[in-house]
Amino acid sequence: MVGCTTVISPHTLEMAAEEGEILPQQRDQALVLWQQAVERANAFLQSEARQTLPPSNLVLQAEGMEFRSQAGSWPLQVRSTWWGDLTVDFGFEAQERSDGFVVGSRGEGPEILANSFFREPSGHWRDPDSMAELILHEITHVVYKKGTVGFFPGVAYYLEVIFTFSTVDHSAEELPYATSREFWRFAGKTPLQVDSGPARVHDSNEVDGSILPIRIGGNIRKTAND
Repeated sequence: MVGCTTVISPHTLEMAAEEGEILPQQRDQALVLWQQAVERANAFLQSEARQTLPPSNLVLQAEGMEFRSQAGSWPLQVRSTWWGDLTVDFGFEAQERSDGFVVGSRGEGPEILANSFFREPSGHWRDPDSMAELILHEITHVVYKKGTVGFFPGVAYYLEVIFTFSTVDHSAEELPYATSREFWRFAGKTPLQVDSGPARVHDSNEVDGSILPIRIGGNIRKTAND
């Protein structure tokens, strides 16, 4: 339905489990995957493979993610929306916004889990590297203000799409795709260490950076971006 928006965050996942919208095991699986993706993204951001983005780190908080560097910090909210549905229908994974990115429905189940943030085109759960690449790609859009990160940039983006009939060769995609290539080279050389222990989520209400533990259990079972 046009206008329907589902905010995706550790907090909303917890609320969905408390209200019976999703099973506790599903919440746990989603949170473990997300935390592993953030850890994988940070390993990349702290490596020599990172060239396009500035030295930085990604923090997963109860209300969502935050990208932090010496140049500043950027909140990254993930939302599943009708526009995200359209984006997925056209074969893409997500689309950037000034405060994060939108994703669309994918797979079976509640909207908070059945979307292109957590799911691959097959409907199966993403792996941590796939999610990390998606996050890093969209972070690059936000940090460098490239793409649909505002009304006028959005108009310019779609005008270029109309005239070039392409998004891969789009000028606003040059830096994000550079980050994606850098990450996949890093991932190919750096084995993924899977840890199914408790997810560690920074509590945004704690100014000292203390960590909010969340109950986690279960196992975690590459696609084009915009």
